[in-house]
Amino acid sequence: MKNLHHSLKIHPTTRMSGDVIFDAPFLLHSGCLVTDFHGGAFSYMSPGCFLAKTLVGRYCSIGNGVSILTQHPVGSLTTSPFAYDTIFAAPFDAPPQYAFEYLAHTHIGNDVWIGADAQIKTGITIGDGAVIGAGSVVTKDVAPFSIVGGVAAKLLRMRFSDDIIERIQKLQWWNYNLIGQQVDFRDPAAALDNIEAMIESGALQPYVAESYRVHIENGQYFLRPVNSDASQPAQKA
Repeated sequence: MKNLHHSLKIHPTTRMSGDVIFDAPFLLHSGCLVTDFHGGAFSYMSPGCFLAKTLVGRYCSIGNGVSILTQHPVGSLTTSPFAYDTIFAAPFDAPPQYAFEYLAHTHIGNDVWIGADAQIKTGITIGDGAVIGAGSVVTKDVAPFSIVGGVAAKLLRMRFSDDIIERIQKLQWWNYNLIGQQVDFRDPAAALDNIEAMIESGALQPYVAESYRVHIENGQYFLRPVNSDASQPAQKA
């Protein structure tokens, strides 16, 4: 594991392209590929994930082999990408005939757990607190705090009662650093009581994450604070 920063841990086998941003702390395990990606603070990705055009919220747990699925134009005469993308070598490299967005923006909320080898249709939204079962194929938006699974994924049950969900959505506890806090996490109602009391007393303040753009050049990692002057060279990690 490579420490790019005191609170960014990114495995050296990671591949990146496009605009990649991590909010610290973040943990990225081996063999992951991220493209045009923003990872929220306190989240991690397990080995072998592929996430493209994806925003991941805070405190998310992404299991092994989770991937974002591209889309094809099923209403066209052919679903092959040769018509909208140049994919073959000469002389089969004719320019595209039309534009097609095979990757749309995917949004994964806060405190989301996605089980191993789940596949997610590009362009959908997974709500805060949702759970995706291992091996599921997610083809549509997932409601906050729902547990879904299967091929295609369907609702299994809700994580909490309506009252607890309402309290969580009002509190939005993920906006705080709860690591090391004395909170009874096993009891959701008691945990919310603990957090609310700390906020009211001023003992707990919103967590402002440090954000870094990261890219790889010739096998070397470079990072730059998101709010820094773009004219300044990126820091070699």
